Amino acid sequence: MENVRFLGKRRNIGLGEVAHFDIQSWAGKPIDTIVQNGCLIHAVPRDCGLVESKSEPVLVGWTPPQWKPSLFRLGWPVGSEVL
Repeated sequence: MENVRFLGKRRNIGLGEVAHFDIQSWAGKPIDTIVQNGCLIHAVPRDCGLVESKSEPVLVGWTPPQWKPSLFRLGWPVGSEVL
């Protein structure tokens, strides 16, 4: 990570500059990054195969920019209960 100096947009004007990294160990599982307390904390496309929800899939913007209709896929929005 020593080569990473900026994150995000508009770094040419100083936004997103990385001052330092603080890396800590984590005992969680990868699924914990999108599910908390049995609900999604990030929109997920149905075809990713990571989760199944109790609800029917709907069109969701799951990848930036989330507002762009051409990027919508069938999936589950934030707050959907998972099995």
